Amino acid sequence: QYYCGMPVQVLWYCISLANERIEEIDIRTLTELQQADNVKGRMCIVFTQCDQDDDESTAEESFKKVLQKRGLNDIPIFEASNDPDLNEKLKFNELITWSSKQLKDEDFRNSFIYVPIISRGNCHSVRVFS
Repeated sequence: QYYCGMPVQVLWYCISLANERIEEIDIRTLTELQQADNVKGRMCIVFTQCDQDDDESTAEESFKKVLQKRGLNDIPIFEASNDPDLNEKLKFNELITWSSKQLKDEDFRNSFIYVPIISRGNCHSVRVFS
């Protein structure tokens, strides 16, 4: 349950929708992480910069198809933006809820839930270590 000497509690693998493509390095990294016992079931994908996508979510849907085609469709996917109003529409709280459920220690879980709330939309800068 350790990575680089640190315990893995939860892992968010972030992919920017603004880049308009998923790189091969992302596919390889996700595949390796998906198979690693120390992160299995503790990893999700977070599409960032969702405010850069169009109203039909074209980039998001395209990214999901690529991930599915490459056998990575069983990893939970969430969306995020720096825009707090858009995060409400994207159901950003579901990411926080999913992440907190991965944490075994109740005090750690409660502090994890609290930090993003006070940072108001800047969750990309939140780092939580036990």
